[in-house]
Amino acid sequence: MLGLGTASIITGAMILGETKNFQDTDNINNGGGLLFLGFLIDLGSIPFFIAASNNKEKAMSVAIINEPIPKEMIAHVKQNSIPALSVKWKF
Repeated sequence: MLGLGTASIITGAMILGETKNFQDTDNINNGGGLLFLGFLIDLGSIPFFIAASNNKEKAMSVAIINEPIPKEMIAHVKQNSIPALSVKWKF
């Protein structure tokens, strides 16, 4: 959202900058509207950054481990463990 809002602000400012006279109301309306909308989108992204910083302690960790094979299956398999992907949630 932050990137989209910033791009909208820059595009709106460029449209307003191309307006040579103030008689061209279409460019003023489009550029000003895009500039204002980009500002609102940038403000709307702030709660997402706050939520992400509050939840970073709860993030999951991913690791590759050697998972032991259950004893019932060892008779059929020649190895004692297999590579596995482990996902651990931190609460």
